[in-house]
Amino acid sequence: MPDTRAAQGAAPGTPLPRRIEDALADVTGEIGRADAKAAALLGALGVPAAVLAAVVPGRQTTPATAVGLVISALALAAAMALALAALRPRLPSGPPPRGTWLYWAVAEPEAVLADLTGPATDRARAADLGRKAQIARRKHQLLRRAIDTAGIAVAALLAAVGLALL
Repeated sequence: MPDTRAAQGAAPGTPLPRRIEDALADVTGEIGRADAKAAALLGALGVPAAVLAAVVPGRQTTPATAVGLVISALALAAAMALALAALRPRLPSGPPPRGTWLYWAVAEPEAVLADLTGPATDRARAADLGRKAQIARRKHQLLRRAIDTAGIAVAALLAAVGLALL
């Protein structure tokens, strides 16, 4: 269950930098959870992929069974592509935004210190929070589509197997 304390608001009097850091930790956790779910889904999709690989080659099937197998294979491929898209790193084009690990990775030590202690630190961290929240939202949207598509793939596969057994 996600920790939503940051999203619901901190206790009155909590300093803004602390609230931003709490919110960043919450959003970063959501990104990690989405990545873990997408990776698990990719692993689980290996089962119907293995069934398709074992059943299809060299088999004579009825047209209805063949249609079910094709639908299943296409939906399975789409679900895998969506799960992979959820896992794909989102890196900005152009110079990295200040206040982020991307900036610190390419900046000189003096620039990192200035970035962390300068007056714009809260603003930069808040901007980073917004970017990460958008990433988390997009990952969860892709994951939902992948799961829905995987359901279609499994249903079509089960229908095709059922038709083949008739």
